[in-house]
Formats: sequence, structure tokens, C-alpha cells
Amino acid sequence: MRHHQAFVAPLLAPAPGDLHLLTLGIRPRRRTVLRRLSTHVVIEDPEVITELRRALAGHERVGVLLRTFTSTTCHVRPDGRPVPRKHLCGWWVRTGRFHPLDRAELVRSVCVDTRTDRLLPPEQGVEYAAAWPVHPPSPIEEGSSRR
Repeated sequence: MRHHQAFVAPLLAPAPGDLHLLTLGIRPRRRTVLRRLSTHVVIEDPEVITELRRALAGHERVGVLLRTFTSTTCHVRPDGRPVPRKHLCGWWVRTGRFHPLDRAELVRSVCVDTRTDRLLPPEQGVEYAAAWPVHPPSPIEEGSSRR
């Protein structure tokens, strides 16, 4: 599990906030919650990180989204529950590299109706932002699924 900690650290370092949802654009779509604490990151489903490591080692292009939940309230639901403002950024992962998406590429990637390819309005309360360069800490190892 320590190798997963080192692997997600560069993804989270510049991200605002401490509560994140990491989504991989593979079939079936995989997600995990990442909670940054003072000394480490709690990974809800380590298999998602294993899948990301495999994607990075492969030749197929895979989308990666990092949604960060901030402490600011975007709006309040009719039932009185606050909805947090979110920060969203993304990368294409292919052949050992994270390719950061700029804001326009991100919006074109996530605000599209997959059935019609028509552009959808941005999600309320989401700040679409350019991603940062991410450099994995070490070469991807085939046997990295051990915990």
C-alpha cells in the first residue's frame, strides 16, 4: 500500500482541499475517494490506483478526473443540505505519462452528452481548472497489485 501513497502524492500535492474523488475513464468506470491527512492519504479502494498504474503502463489512452470538494458552499438544497463547491481537473494517461488538460479541453471532455455529442452546460458549483504536470515517482511494476 505504501507504493500507492507515493503514487497519488504528485496528483494531490497542488490540489485544493483534502477530500477528493478520483475517476478513471475505463470500462467499467472506476472511482475512489482519497482523503488527505497530515501524514498520509486514505485510499478508499486501492484497486482503482492499481488500475491507474496499469493504464499508465499501457498504450491505451485513459481519462483521469480529480474532483476536489472544497469547504465553501455552492448552494443549499431545498431540504436545507449545503452542496460544496468542487474543483475539477483532468489528464489523459498514456504510455507512461500524464498529459494535463487545460480548462477548455476539460470542459469539452466532461460536458458532452455521450449519446448525441452535444455540448452540455457546465455543472453548477464546479470550477473547471487546468491540470498540473504529474510525474509518477517510479517506473510502473507489473506486480503492483499486492497490498
